[in-house]
Amino acid sequence: MNSAAQIRLAGGAIAILSLAAIAAEPSRLFLYGVIGLCGAAGFILAPRFERDERIRFGVVSAAIVLSLALLARIGEASGALTNEWSARIAGAAIGVTLAITGNAVPKLVRPLSEQICNPARRQDAERFVGWIFVLGGALYALQWLAAPLDAAPLRSILIAFFGFAAAIGASLWARAGRTEPQRQFKGE
Repeated sequence: MNSAAQIRLAGGAIAILSLAAIAAEPSRLFLYGVIGLCGAAGFILAPRFERDERIRFGVVSAAIVLSLALLARIGEASGALTNEWSARIAGAAIGVTLAITGNAVPKLVRPLSEQICNPARRQDAERFVGWIFVLGGALYALQWLAAPLDAAPLRSILIAFFGFAAAIGASLWARAGRTEPQRQFKGE
């Protein structure tokens, strides 16, 4: 499946689930309508973003989180899920997205012209950040699924805070090993 097809599938799934959510909870028409319009826009504009891997990854990741959240809300509105499990599923979806993002971080390739620090230090920092996001995302998801629900919001905020603090620290460490751009002098 090519990139445009993946974006269309993600956008279409969001649009269809938004319609189902509107049918289940008509009082939230505006919220689900905006989410559905974003999905429809992704479906329509997919060919424009076919070549950009980062946009495709972002759209598909967002579609996964929104789809799980919408499915949880539909399940809650229909009585198939309790409010507690709806919240747990939405929280776990965010954790899974963090883990997926962490897996992708070290694989992003940037042109050498964008390198403002030592490439080896940058690669080490990106690998560290990737591991922090994978482990933090897994811990985030597990605590939403297993921990007492009243403690889950505070714990998830702390997990995210410490993970992002570690990522910022790794970025600063990588930039400390800057490489100066080569200056070209014209002959005198």
